[in-house]
Amino acid sequence: MTVHSDGKQGERPRYGYLLLAALILVVAAALMAALWQVPRLLGDPTATPLPSSPQVLTATPTVPPVTEVPTITALLTQVDDGAGTITFEMKAEVPPERRIAEVLLWYDTQAGEDVERFLGPFSDQASLSYRLDATEEGLTRTLTNTSPLDYWWLVRDTTGEEVRLGDQVPLGPNLRSLVTALAPEPPPDDSIWARWETEHFRLHFVPDTAAERDRAEIGALAEDALAAIGETLELDFEEQMDIYLVPRVFWQGGAAYGNKVQLISYLDRNDTSVEIWSYFTHECTHALAQDLLQPKENGGGPDGVLVEGLAVWASNGHYRQEP
Repeated sequence: MTVHSDGKQGERPRYGYLLLAALILVVAAALMAALWQVPRLLGDPTATPLPSSPQVLTATPTVPPVTEVPTITALLTQVDDGAGTITFEMKAEVPPERRIAEVLLWYDTQAGEDVERFLGPFSDQASLSYRLDATEEGLTRTLTNTSPLDYWWLVRDTTGEEVRLGDQVPLGPNLRSLVTALAPEPPPDDSIWARWETEHFRLHFVPDTAAERDRAEIGALAEDALAAIGETLELDFEEQMDIYLVPRVFWQGGAAYGNKVQLISYLDRNDTSVEIWSYFTHECTHALAQDLLQPKENGGGPDGVLVEGLAVWASNGHYRQEP
């Protein structure tokens, strides 16, 4: 057994402590170095980022389509029923190398038949308007007496090419009251019309037609129709009415105008399938109604529904007997 002295045994623990301290210093230094590198690897959250260059967006321009033919791009109307006016508006364009040479406006009245003309030349695009004052020029219709008013615009360019576009304008109560029908002009004395008279009718017809051949029978039918209507309406008519018997079909074959003038189609071929007596009863009722239904105080005529209803009732149907 070997026994060491106390002095020799006390030196070993000192070296151990020194080694442990050195190891701790090395580990601490390594940790400090690692912590120093972390911000560089992850980035500094408090650092202000460098401004990036802005992204520039460029829009591709849209090239509008080129007009190749005259085109009406818009039709507009403004109706002031209280004032009795209608404003027609139109927008049009033609190919860029051309100009708008002329613009026409037509509408279904006696004045509108003359056609409003707008003479150019204008540019390749134009917007035009026209104001119709019914209290000044009237609303004498030429084609129909129904509420919508027909109209159209026509645009012609400098090459002669043209376009036409139309529509209808609804009429309010005041404008409808101003609508009147165009009465046929009385024939001149030297016209080709021939005439046959009965007690209450002057029958006008073209010579050498079916109406001339059957004038006696037609006159008798007209007198019988008037007698039946007079009994229904309790009227005694003691004057004479003018009836024009035409060898072609107009509308449904019959119409009544002012001053009790009537137009009735009379042909050998009955294209409308309406018997002649039915025309007389219906249109004669319209004529007699001019004495029954007085015009309105504002100058308009009687209500169209009332006038037509009276004719249907008095003649027991519309151009035919109905149950």
